[in-house]
Amino acid sequence: MYSEILVPTDGSPASDAAIEHAIDLAEQYGARLHALYVVDGAAYSSLEAGAEIVVEALESEGKEATGRVAEAAADADVECVSTVVSGTAYRSIQAYVD
Repeated sequence: MYSEILVPTDGSPASDAAIEHAIDLAEQYGARLHALYVVDGAAYSSLEAGAEIVVEALESEGKEATGRVAEAAADADVECVSTVVSGTAYRSIQAYVD
């Protein structure tokens, strides 16, 4: 039924339920899981100083968040692709799907 499952994450505890559900579905259907984190640097572009540092910190947070998804997926023997992209969340998620 499913061969690919996308689970966008922001690394928050609130996203844990979605991640667990996505892993369960991937395990049940033998699907590959895609963990996606979107860094919206535009929100910080107006900062005169420090915008680069904020974006780098968000990228690092994204790598950690998708890494945690990949670890949980591996524990369930589910293949996982972890990706961190820059842009607005809804556009980046749509672009990833397309």
